[in-house]
Amino acid sequence: PAAAPFAARARAHALALSGDMLAAERTLVRGGLAAEAATLALARGDAARARRLAYAAMASPDPIPGAQHVGRILVREISNNADALAAAGQFFLRTGGARDAVALLRGAVASGHGSARVHLLLGRALEESGAPRDALAVYTRAESLGGDDGARAAYARARMVLRLRGPGAGADALVAFAARYRGHGSAPEALLLAADTRERESRPRTAEPLYREIIERWPSHAAARQARMRLASRAFERRDFTRAAARFREVAQGSGIEVVAARYHLGRVLHRSRDTAAARAEWTAVATRDSLGYYGLLARAALGLPDPVFAPVTATAATPGIRGALAELDLLDA
Repeated sequence: PAAAPFAARARAHALALSGDMLAAERTLVRGGLAAEAATLALARGDAARARRLAYAAMASPDPIPGAQHVGRILVREISNNADALAAAGQFFLRTGGARDAVALLRGAVASGHGSARVHLLLGRALEESGAPRDALAVYTRAESLGGDDGARAAYARARMVLRLRGPGAGADALVAFAARYRGHGSAPEALLLAADTRERESRPRTAEPLYREIIERWPSHAAARQARMRLASRAFERRDFTRAAARFREVAQGSGIEVVAARYHLGRVLHRSRDTAAARAEWTAVATRDSLGYYGLLARAALGLPDPVFAPVTATAATPGIRGALAELDLLDA
């Protein structure tokens, strides 16, 4: 299977040299090289087929090898269909062609195909190509067009304000987004980013109400777990061990990647509260559950346990299956 594309390309090349371009094109399609087949279709003057093959190549799970071929066709023969324009823009962004995406999407807007979705993709392309101020203006335009893509553009715009205008204006823009789009999926993340930004600015008193708002409005969201961790840490720093323990327990009794960290820090709170037995119980649970992880090793150190000991690895004989697998890896690497 690894050699099939090479064989298809070689056979297509021979057919093209013999003058049978259509057979060469079909050979490339059968070999999974739709992008290269599209180039031949364009050379034959069949722009419609070239477009169809280009879109088939874009739908491939691994479109990178044919990106240049697809790009040449899309720039010349792009459909005026809004969905096709968006698919092409996403393809360029996925394959590292941000500048090509900018050219394509700007042309689409100039031709009257400036939906919120196209503007949103254009903003992302401008951002990736190093034009953040242009991206900010495009996101603003996309937001004004409304809909879910407009809301997504509003969140992208708030993040861009943070990047361009600093933490003060950025945090305010993120809070304003969360207030305007209360039901949007990015609202809790926006408030968490705003709160973290204010905290980094040494403005914890303005951050804590945002953390509490996240917990109240989206209690089961991942952002709420992060907010509880932040509030627990602030309480611990103020030596408010009762409140800190309550917040860490809320996270520890839930799910998510924060559970282990919450239990370790709960152990610290209990230890500072002179409840040594409970602290050791939490640390033991962490050391058992996450023995090789960051918090597991910290828990082992807090308990005074030795480092984990690993059994020596014995050599494994190179069976024919192992040798064959290594040969395949060598072939793929070549």
